[in-house]
Amino acid sequence: DPGQSSLAVALGGIGAMLALLFGYLGDRFPQRWVLLVSFVGTAVVALPMYTVATAPAAQYVLSFLMGAFASGGLFTNLSTALQRSVRPELVGRGQGIFVLTYYVAAAFSGTIFGSLVGLVGWSGAGLLQVVLVSLVGAALMLLVSTPAMLHGARSRS
Repeated sequence: DPGQSSLAVALGGIGAMLALLFGYLGDRFPQRWVLLVSFVGTAVVALPMYTVATAPAAQYVLSFLMGAFASGGLFTNLSTALQRSVRPELVGRGQGIFVLTYYVAAAFSGTIFGSLVGLVGWSGAGLLQVVLVSLVGAALMLLVSTPAMLHGARSRS
């Protein structure tokens, strides 16, 4: 019902408040590993969210965790990784590109998700668009060399 839905969305927002923790972790530990954990966490949370969790209480917990991993972990650390990978005089442009690509993707993801729901149902759409894409992101993070990225940005300064 609308009350349950609004609580689930609110809990996703509360989970996103863990951005403070994820930001700290991204500063304290190798950022690619924080991103890897965030991508895998998003996939692990989305799997039951779109397949087996039907009770409101389960959806509340999963919404909180999705907010934590996706918004708190991924958004925070993707944004700061981009800032760290460009020369200081290009941080504004780099951040502009990040925000542009993040929200342009969001604009199309709803349409794509809706089309997938029509083809493979809610569970299939969630598995393809959230779980699979998160796992691809995690695999790509294994290819990132954070020290080389940081040294490259500094040497061009």
